Amino acid sequence: MEFPEQISIGITFFYFAYLGNLGLLQIIAASHRRPQLSPCGGLRPIWGYTVGAVLIALGYLWFFGTRGEEIFSPGPASSEFAFFFGLALVAALATSTVLARLLGAKNSPGEDPPLGS
Repeated sequence: MEFPEQISIGITFFYFAYLGNLGLLQIIAASHRRPQLSPCGGLRPIWGYTVGAVLIALGYLWFFGTRGEEIFSPGPASSEFAFFFGLALVAALATSTVLARLLGAKNSPGEDPPLGS
């Protein structure tokens, strides 16, 4: 497999991991009621669970449904996939945090929720 094909698969994997991480962050924010991480599920958990599950499902359907044998052929090594996964996690965390702040989901002034709740 040539280098441009490996980069193409890596970028495709980045988008797949981004959607999965973004969905997982929504589910975590909903289960722990963290409005700082979720524009939709921090205070109303059902929305966070729904949006998170839909994002994860869309990521899987898109990645495995639109890609043929190219994702199963030898391509990038695990270190490259770990790199793209890490980038996707950081991007999903930044997206989730920025959207939550832009849409006004935040705690009461001067009040931080306890870590265990």
